[in-house]
Amino acid sequence: MQALVASALSQLMTRAADHRQSGQLDRAASDYRLAESWGADPREIRQVMLGLKAGRVRQLIASGNFGQAEEALLDWELSEQDTSPIPRLYDDLKQARLEKQWEPERQKILTLIGNKDFSQARRAIQRRQNSTDQPRGLQKLSRRLTKAEQQEQQRVIAEKREAEWQRIVQPPLFGPVSKLV
Repeated sequence: MQALVASALSQLMTRAADHRQSGQLDRAASDYRLAESWGADPREIRQVMLGLKAGRVRQLIASGNFGQAEEALLDWELSEQDTSPIPRLYDDLKQARLEKQWEPERQKILTLIGNKDFSQARRAIQRRQNSTDQPRGLQKLSRRLTKAEQQEQQRVIAEKREAEWQRIVQPPLFGPVSKLV
């Protein structure tokens, strides 16, 4: 009988790990709880369950369900389980919210750059740089603006050179008229 339980427990642990790998965290948690009731190492199960709980919160954050993620974190704080991952998860939640709020402004800045309205784009970037919360990619966007400004300056210089060259090389259509005598 023990051999049968040990074999089933091994298969159950493998199935739980497969569920965890495929992102089916609720199924994995259910399998791990069952495995613990069948005699799996409780310390190992607690550690895995902690990772599953953190993974579930990360899934909620990644899917934009910020309210549910925050609620799950609050529930976790009130539980008697290990809460060491919670501060990092709150940081992830805060960053994800900031990124979501930042996206429309980022698109606006990209449009300003595309329309060659560099001064407006620069002001929008500086406003964000002066704020306490700076979203990811702000420096990259600033570099993109600088590159676009440089390319535009080079284009204008090239056009001016070409116009000057054309003025020098091409004779006027109506030059001085010589007198025929």
